[in-house]
Amino acid sequence: MGIIWNEQTKLLANSIATVANGCITIGVLAPLAAFIYSSASPVAISKGTLILGSLGWVAAWGFLQFAARRVLSDLRE
Repeated sequence: MGIIWNEQTKLLANSIATVANGCITIGVLAPLAAFIYSSASPVAISKGTLILGSLGWVAAWGFLQFAARRVLSDLRE
């Protein structure tokens, strides 16, 4: 039973880490690329808004990475 538990735990941690990496892509890289390449968006965002929004997404990434590490601490021997 320990092997099954460990594999399920690793799968959960991997899923959480994947969502965390998606946060970086959606919340930081995509808006940054739009800002740099002057996207044809009807609403322009300021540098301050870009920075604050990115910090929020980075915080979400950090929390989710911490959660994934916490899940991994439940592995059994």
